Amino acid sequence: MSLSITAIATPLANLIAPLFSTCAIALFVTGMLALAHTPAAKHPHDVATSAPPQQTVYGIQVSYTAEEQYKSQDGQDKWANEHIFRGMTNGQFMDLGCYDGITYSNTWYFERVLNWTGICVEPNPNVFPRIAQAGRQSGVQLAVSDRRGTLPFVSAYMRSSLNASAVDYAFLAQQGVSTTSVHVSVTTPGALLAEYFAGATVIDYVNIDVEQLELAILRVWPFVKYCVRLFNIENEPPQGEPSYLPQLRALLEPHGYEHVLRIGVDEVFRRRTPCPPVHASAASGRHSRASHRALRSERDASEAHRRRASRRSLRAHGPHHSHVHTRNAADV
Repeated sequence: MSLSITAIATPLANLIAPLFSTCAIALFVTGMLALAHTPAAKHPHDVATSAPPQQTVYGIQVSYTAEEQYKSQDGQDKWANEHIFRGMTNGQFMDLGCYDGITYSNTWYFERVLNWTGICVEPNPNVFPRIAQAGRQSGVQLAVSDRRGTLPFVSAYMRSSLNASAVDYAFLAQQGVSTTSVHVSVTTPGALLAEYFAGATVIDYVNIDVEQLELAILRVWPFVKYCVRLFNIENEPPQGEPSYLPQLRALLEPHGYEHVLRIGVDEVFRRRTPCPPVHASAASGRHSRASHRALRSERDASEAHRRRASRRSLRAHGPHHSHVHTRNAADV
């Protein structure tokens, strides 16, 4: 388009040279060339539909060597070990959405290298047997959500989910991965903790990777009974949808957790203060009621702090302003 208008503009300028000054000719040619490079205006509908969808914003990546024996996709296990647990042995973990127990696993290192105990929870019947093949004794074949029962489950290897809308069927078809629908047993985090962590009040590390059901699980998490030192939570919403981070903060901060950073597609939350001390009874193996009272007391203190902050916000901004969590540079 620009070549054709330029070819017309220059001879035309030569033709009318006797009638105009050199300055006028220059302005005329410049205007024609500018027109040639001006894109056609888009219809508002075209602008809206042609805008690229929101892309996933990835966090940091922690590199490691094969000799270090870490397995996470982006070094989540290495970061947790070096910054929080520092080589601690005999800890406790819970891994929800554990897949085969080793591929991109955030907990394999802690169980196999540091001798931790816990549960590697995976409902997919096609991959569950591989947890034992990975040398792990912690496999539990269940799905976890906000209610118990039996629900349909889309089996698609690493893209499997109770949430069928979270499965990218087109992508899987391109990769040659077939999907099947099966029914699986579903439990809640509270029931799972009560059965497999009887008497415990402190869980060192909880990893939640359940294909967009993370919020549902955290909404029914028994914070009053159990103190978690570190949460690693996948935050990968559907294409074009906003980050879950504000909602995760709203759920976790009132219970004493702070957002530390994003690694890959996971959000890391840790306790602002240490978990209450645990005193185990040698006779029963159950932890003392004092630890439960400490957790309840801390919960009540956090709630009182939240209410005071809300009242201060109302006094400062008036009744029509609500407190909104905003993202900053440390969130991505």
